[in-house]
Amino acid sequence: MKRANQGSVDFRKRIRKHVLCLLQNSPLSFEQILRRSLNCDPALLLETLNKLHSSKTISTTESKDLPQRYQLRVRKGPRNRAFSASYKNVSIVPDDTWLLAKTQDLRNLVRDILNSLPEPSPVYYQWWFSTSAYENLIRLLFSLSKPRAPIAFLGSGTLGAAFSWFSTSRVTIFDIDESFLTSLISHCVKTTHLVSYDASQEPPQAWKNTFQLVFVDPPWSSSLLRTFLVRGTSFVSEGSKLVISFPQLLTRPSIAWERANLVKLAEKLGLSLELVLPGFTEYSVPLFEYNAYKHYGIELKKPWRRGDLFIFRKIGDATTNRSNLIEEMPIWEQYRRDKSRIFLKRDGRCEDGPPLVEPLTGLESLTYKSTSSRPAFWRSASLVSSRNCVAHAYGRKKLSILLREILNGKSESHRGDQMVSSTRLAKIREIILSMLNSDNLGTQ
Repeated sequence: MKRANQGSVDFRKRIRKHVLCLLQNSPLSFEQILRRSLNCDPALLLETLNKLHSSKTISTTESKDLPQRYQLRVRKGPRNRAFSASYKNVSIVPDDTWLLAKTQDLRNLVRDILNSLPEPSPVYYQWWFSTSAYENLIRLLFSLSKPRAPIAFLGSGTLGAAFSWFSTSRVTIFDIDESFLTSLISHCVKTTHLVSYDASQEPPQAWKNTFQLVFVDPPWSSSLLRTFLVRGTSFVSEGSKLVISFPQLLTRPSIAWERANLVKLAEKLGLSLELVLPGFTEYSVPLFEYNAYKHYGIELKKPWRRGDLFIFRKIGDATTNRSNLIEEMPIWEQYRRDKSRIFLKRDGRCEDGPPLVEPLTGLESLTYKSTSSRPAFWRSASLVSSRNCVAHAYGRKKLSILLREILNGKSESHRGDQMVSSTRLAKIREIILSMLNSDNLGTQ
């Protein structure tokens, strides 16, 4: 326990040091600091700024025309680059004039793709790339790929769909979310192969060592980072490249240690690290994240999450057992109403009995107030909406039928059902619709 507490203290000191570095040059607004924060939790960042202000280390400026800005009361010495220069800012993206001529077409395509998708879901850790990120990512992929060579996208379907229109490569998109894949079909060229795939399951032999380039945008939980690295590596043919996004250095206290271990694991999987592109992947603010931080008084208007892009080359076979590196992912049934979605966990628990929906222990409401940290009770959530509402679900066999009927506006089949009285049905309907009807619209 002492070690965990010390780790938390040290992490806050690192955040404080980074904030002071950022303010060495000029006053910055909260939004500007957040965008340079190396993925620091906005609530934790605001807490750090408030403490620095209380201790009179920094002050704030007010203006009718500009947002509140933070500034150092006294500037001391040259700017400390301990974090901002963690990796050399190198770009290998060529000036592809053909693609630049297609910039407007790409922007229109990305807009159409993003507008057609269902709302991102926290159960699948879905953060779509920001609109501006697609051009840089596609130019990077052009520089790394060969014409007509097979390319795979794991957990990065929107990028795969956009890339398929500007490349002669044979594109395969792997994703666990079938509703998401269905929405992508009309936005891919006809030769694109869309595959419903759970990365925690062993892939068919036909996919292994098949692709000349694999782009992986994994969930950023510790275990799933490892899972997606292992699966992505198995898809890459020898001599070819794996490109994967890792969280930045202030994402959470353990991330520097995790990243070092991921690079060590990559070596055991037969990969050689060639290049790191800092802050190269930028993500839009999904609705569930917007709603979470709204409760802290933080309105996330612009993209702030970024990942560092690691580029590996496969140089040999794995020298470690892969099976013990994979985390089993829970099974979720999903139900849609327009773009909003609700997910019911089907893990074999609480299946029988009368249907019931209740708040999680420790939450005063159905709204979960974080997306960066997920305490133990998050794992017990069995009903989750795309608008960041979570709950316990009991009697899931019956509830799964109820969910479908509620969202289709039907309820007649439960007349005379002793487990589903009119009062119980009305209560469940009220909760379900409240989980889908958040007034906050977020930024896409």
